[in-house]
Amino acid sequence: MNIINILIFLTIGLGLFTLFRLSNRLAGSLAMKRKSLKFILKILPFVELLAWTVFVLWVLKAFFSEWEGYSLFTTAIITIVLLAIAWYFIRDFIAGIIMKAENAFTVNQHIKTPEITGTIKKIGYRSLEVECESGQFSKVPYSRLSGQIFSIQAPAETMLAHELVLQLPASQNIEDVKEQIVKELLLLPWVSVNHDPVIKTMQESGETITLKISYHTSNDSMASDINQHIRKRFEGK
Repeated sequence: MNIINILIFLTIGLGLFTLFRLSNRLAGSLAMKRKSLKFILKILPFVELLAWTVFVLWVLKAFFSEWEGYSLFTTAIITIVLLAIAWYFIRDFIAGIIMKAENAFTVNQHIKTPEITGTIKKIGYRSLEVECESGQFSKVPYSRLSGQIFSIQAPAETMLAHELVLQLPASQNIEDVKEQIVKELLLLPWVSVNHDPVIKTMQESGETITLKISYHTSNDSMASDINQHIRKRFEGK
């Protein structure tokens, strides 16, 4: 192997790197103008991987073609690349099957993870498409969800409104108590985090203050348990 061949390999490698960087930028600008061309962005990474694999095998052949273990070595490299590609696709697909079996994901359902909070807009084979509160859309692979603690709630249109009347001693700081009640409600798994609880003062006397608490829940049968929990938590003070 002489210096000229080495320079040829370096030049071709640099050319491939530059070609694919420019291709990605061009495809990105074209896809922004015409949505029908988005498939170009999807297949480019695999075309690039294939090109680099062929390039590496070509270089290895030039350096090690006379080596007895060359065939086994190249077969191992091809196998590793194919397994990596297969695992990239299969892991999210398998995780999706398991996740959807354990959690009945539905469109317009609210989801909260350590990394993202928003509304499910599309349930794909390999990922969920989530609209964040800012309006930005994000794709969350199922394999990422499987390793996280997350919460889901029913679609917003299925939320049911409930009210609770609470009587508290006038000696308490009512504004602080209102904040505590809101926090306590939002920590309960059946209370909607998309609808902030509303607390109004209905009546004040020298000894007591009566509050009307409005909240939304995804499970109508749990309303009585929620009311009982709040009464026990705050009326008993």
